[in-house]
Amino acid sequence: MEKSKLKIEAPTWDLTDFYESPSDPKIEEDFKALSKRIESFCKKYEGNIHKLQSKDLYHAIKDYESISELLSFITSYAVLIYTQNMNDKKGASFYQHALEKAADLSKKMIFFCLEINQISDKSLNEFYKESADLKLYKPWISDTRVFKPHQLDQKTETLFHELSLPASSNWVRLYDETFASLKFSFQGKEYSCTEILNFSFEADENLRKESSLVFGEKLKEISRQSSLILNTLAKEKQISDTWHHYDRPVASRNRENHVEDKVIETLLKSVQNNYQKTSHRFYKLKAKWLGKEKA
Repeated sequence: MEKSKLKIEAPTWDLTDFYESPSDPKIEEDFKALSKRIESFCKKYEGNIHKLQSKDLYHAIKDYESISELLSFITSYAVLIYTQNMNDKKGASFYQHALEKAADLSKKMIFFCLEINQISDKSLNEFYKESADLKLYKPWISDTRVFKPHQLDQKTETLFHELSLPASSNWVRLYDETFASLKFSFQGKEYSCTEILNFSFEADENLRKESSLVFGEKLKEISRQSSLILNTLAKEKQISDTWHHYDRPVASRNRENHVEDKVIETLLKSVQNNYQKTSHRFYKLKAKWLGKEKA
């Protein structure tokens, strides 16, 4: 059998546009600056959003945006460091530390969107007329208000927020790290998950088939662990969806994507009704072109 011609080299990202390294003192400085800004933000606005005039609401949203951007900047860096090598203990520790600190800070601002959604549509429409600056944020406000029927009181939303990191986020992390640590024995060598999957792009049909069988056998070894993770996440989502009054699993995702449930349902039905015209027809043509018998 002809040996693989694929050159497997893991990419290395230059993340210095964020910080010099995970030990860069600037990271802790930014966290401290964020903590002070959020404390000031909360003192100024918590419980007072309904009292704000159009100009004041605009400035509040600008402050919220600026704080959120810096939080996202730090967590994005942490995610990229972790994703680059999930088997690196120092990177994983930094990732966990950064996400925990970000979660502790962001939970303090949960009140903001909840209180914005308590402003009446009539008042907001008047504000848009009064302030051209605030009107620029109308799309964001509208997107935020989509979640109004599904929002709970501040204490309950804070509880869900605090549970998300040690619960669902860490289950997902366990899944990712489990796959990142897998080793696949193939043709006398050890390959990572990413490396073994690269063989699926080989021109040699037998190479593709044999590598996929090796991949499948390894997955069987962790099937119980994978099933536990999946079932735990599914149950956790069911609980959250029930509390937040979502009537189907995909509903919360549709809200985040700003698309109506019926649009997705129509899309799914359209795809399903055209299996024969699309995927079935494609594979018949492919079999013909490759000189293969139909399955």
